[in-house]
Amino acid sequence: MAKYELDFDELMHYGTKYHSGRYPYGSGEDPYQHDGGFRGYIKAMKAKGLTDKDIAEGLGMSITELRNRASVERMEQRNLKVSKVMELHDKGMNPTEIGREMGLNESTVRSLLNPQLNDRANKAKATAEMIKKEVDQYGTTSVSSGVAQRLGISDDKLKKALYLLEAEGYSVQNAPVKQVGTGKTTNIKVICPPGQTWAETMKKINNEGGFHVIEDPYTEDGGRTWENIEPPKSISSKRVLVRYGDEGGKDKDGLIEIRPNVEDLDMGTNQYAQVRIAVDDDFYMKGMAIYNPDLPKGIDIVYNSNKPKGSPKEKVFKKLKDDPNNPFGATIKSNEYNDEGQLVREVGQRHYIDKNGKKQLSAINIINEEGDWGNWKKRLASQMLAKQSPQLAKRQLGLQLDKKNREFEEISALTNTAIQEKLLLSFADDCDSMAVHLKAAALPGQRSHVIIPFNDLSPEEIYAPNYKQGEIVSLIRYPHGGVFEMPTLKVNNRGKHAEEARKLLGNAPDAVGINAEVARQLSGADFDGDTVLVIPNPNGTLLKDRKSIGKNKALDELRDFDTDMYARDKFPEGKNNWIPVEESTFHEQDKWVSFQI
Repeated sequence: MAKYELDFDELMHYGTKYHSGRYPYGSGEDPYQHDGGFRGYIKAMKAKGLTDKDIAEGLGMSITELRNRASVERMEQRNLKVSKVMELHDKGMNPTEIGREMGLNESTVRSLLNPQLNDRANKAKATAEMIKKEVDQYGTTSVSSGVAQRLGISDDKLKKALYLLEAEGYSVQNAPVKQVGTGKTTNIKVICPPGQTWAETMKKINNEGGFHVIEDPYTEDGGRTWENIEPPKSISSKRVLVRYGDEGGKDKDGLIEIRPNVEDLDMGTNQYAQVRIAVDDDFYMKGMAIYNPDLPKGIDIVYNSNKPKGSPKEKVFKKLKDDPNNPFGATIKSNEYNDEGQLVREVGQRHYIDKNGKKQLSAINIINEEGDWGNWKKRLASQMLAKQSPQLAKRQLGLQLDKKNREFEEISALTNTAIQEKLLLSFADDCDSMAVHLKAAALPGQRSHVIIPFNDLSPEEIYAPNYKQGEIVSLIRYPHGGVFEMPTLKVNNRGKHAEEARKLLGNAPDAVGINAEVARQLSGADFDGDTVLVIPNPNGTLLKDRKSIGKNKALDELRDFDTDMYARDKFPEGKNNWIPVEESTFHEQDKWVSFQI
């Protein structure tokens, strides 16, 4: 081990710090020309006869991690070279001149340059096709300042797209338009169909309802691909069995149980997802969808609701919004494309081929899918730490501070001033945000999970396949009012009570199963997509929870508080009023509770 420690010290003499992978190594115009950094260190150690295993052991990591870190650095090196090549190309330099400037072969420059130019051209062409469809359908269309930002593309990309359309006969014109109220004139830029004169444009703007503004298509890859949300396909309510509150729906409120292998209700590779499903063309269901093969015959969906039996469907379901771009009031996930703009996977809205060979839209509209919740940020909010011991808060905030100090040191070590300036600005913004919100470092094993109801589990258990059988964990849901809302549970992944959860969730990457009573403890969570932080709490001693608050009268009264005791009434004169559903369950003085907004 002494030999490895010496070799690690030698790494420091290479002049490059081992780091987390966020910031590039090196300095100068081409920081990687001498093959320094982590890969350079590995190369030097191998020259001394060490193997990957020897080097990994000396750095305290696995061979896989060693190779992954080296791969990340290789990618960073290439990205930085590509950025420099594109910068010089945009200044008018040809591949030979760029190679001479950077000390690279001309063939290497072309291999770095050509894919980027092709990607730029593809994005401009795709954006031009999108604008062309809008103009062909709606006529005169605004392409003024601010349109590119609203569409999620650069001004340069929009200019290139307009240039392509002008080559096809479309015309870009400037039109003076009077501002409402001030009477002043503002020049707007519009694109018009082939052959439309400026006089015809002004006539259309002044006399025929103005001009079209692009709102529907959106891009998530800088213009490479454009998507439209299709009007949702609606299913008949005859296919839906509503399980009302007094029939058990209250304990599964928000859960949508779907029969497997129904082609228009297919969730793809997902076992569970947060979805919206239109019903009878006027309404929709919102909640967490999960496959369940044990549904009643003739029924494709069981919708669990806390509404009393006999409630009309306008009370059970939500009303579709009169907005073709957002009928559910929530953002549908976009599809996935490769670098060539080819569709890889349909996500938010899916299609299938029916028995007649025709392409049909699925009724499933996905908001979040399996795996999304596990990617959420892993920081602790101040509202949680404020309810814990000062020692825990100090430790976790200190870890976050140490991390930011290391990042600052890494940025300060750079000598490429352009990169350093950009990273420092980003670093400062992040620090400002963290200072305001006091986000602390995550606890070991902490992860976000969506909750699914399984009432065979006891209120002391949780089905959590990401954690060990018998492990003790605590749950936190935001907003977090206090430790009386923090249940501590024992992981049960294999017991008899976990059979249903194991059958329907399997090895869920970011979902856990809990009893409805536990959800009520979590400040009245339901099962339409609510999430919790699951935090390992060894022996129940790391965190203060609802069991540790002692005999406090106010908290004792809240400990088993039923959040469904109150039903919301209309708002008279700006007041937010809540009325007991069953007055017999309250003391006389508690019959009316009113909160002033």
